[in-house]
Amino acid sequence: MTVPLAHVRLRPDAVPSKFPNCPSYMSRKTARREDPDSKRARIENAALQKAIAESNEAFIRAREEDKVNSLSELANHLRSQGMKFWDVIERNERLLLIHIVDDEAPWLKYSVCVKGDLSVTVHVMKTAVKKLGANLCVPNIANSKRGMVELLEGIEKWDGDLMYNSVAEICEAVYC
Repeated sequence: MTVPLAHVRLRPDAVPSKFPNCPSYMSRKTARREDPDSKRARIENAALQKAIAESNEAFIRAREEDKVNSLSELANHLRSQGMKFWDVIERNERLLLIHIVDDEAPWLKYSVCVKGDLSVTVHVMKTAVKKLGANLCVPNIANSKRGMVELLEGIEKWDGDLMYNSVAEICEAVYC
C-alpha cells in the first residue's frame, strides 16, 4: 500500500524549477584560509592608513586653532600666555606689545605693532627693524599665534643675551 506524501520529493537527478539559480549556488567556491603573512600585512596596512588619517586630522585641527582671525583673538591669546616682559595694549585697530624699561625716567625699549590687516612691525628704540641679531627675523604677517609668541620670546631672549644691555650694544646689534 502506498500513500502520497504531503510534499513531493524530488528524484536525485532532477533539477528544481522553482529555484532558477540553484546550480550556480551549489557550485560556489568555499572560503579558503588567508595566509598569515598576507593577513598581518593587511592588518598593518589598515592600521597605518588609520594612523595617517588621524594624524592629518590632528594637524588640520592644530593649524586651525593656531590661526589668527582677529586682533582681539590674538590679544587674548597673548594675555593668556602670562608674559611679564611685554605689556599688551589694544586700541584703534592696532595691537601694541611694548617693553618699558623702568629707570628714573621710564622709556620704551621694544615695541611690536600688529595692525588691523595683521601686518607686523618691530621697533627697537624708535627704529624699525626686520631682523634682530643673526637668527631672529620679523614676520610680515601675524598669521600664527605660536609664531607671534615665538617672536616675542625671541626678542626677550635676545634682550637677555646682551652683556651689559647698554644702548651702544643694542644699536650695534640692530644696525649690523
